[in-house]
Amino acid sequence: MSMSDKKMSGKQAVAGGFDLNSFVNGAETPENIASEAPDSPSKLPKAKKRVDPLEEKETSLQVSTEPRRPKRENLSVRLQIRITQAEFEKLEKEAGLIPHSTFLRKLLQDNGIL
Repeated sequence: MSMSDKKMSGKQAVAGGFDLNSFVNGAETPENIASEAPDSPSKLPKAKKRVDPLEEKETSLQVSTEPRRPKRENLSVRLQIRITQAEFEKLEKEAGLIPHSTFLRKLLQDNGIL
C-alpha cells in the first residue's frame, strides 16, 4: 500500500510518552491567571517636571561645546597603481583585515600627503 492510498485519520497514536492533548488540557485557565495577578501599585509614579521650550534651547546652546565634524565629501576619483609582489605582500601584512585602498588613503592622510 503506497502513501497516497492511505487515508488520514483525525486521531494520532501517542508515541514517545508525550500526549499533546493531555498537555494542552493541563494548562491554566485565564480565570486562574487573572486571580493570581498582583495588586496594582497604590502610588502612581511622579510625573516629570515640564520644561519650557525656550529654557531648554538656551541650556542646550550653552552645553554644546563639541566641535562640528566637517562635511564628508564623496570619494569620486579612482587611483590605480602598480606595485611589485614583494611590496604587495608587505602592504597586506601591514593592512591586516583593512581593505588596501582604505589603508593606503589613511596612510597618505597621516603623512600629510593628502
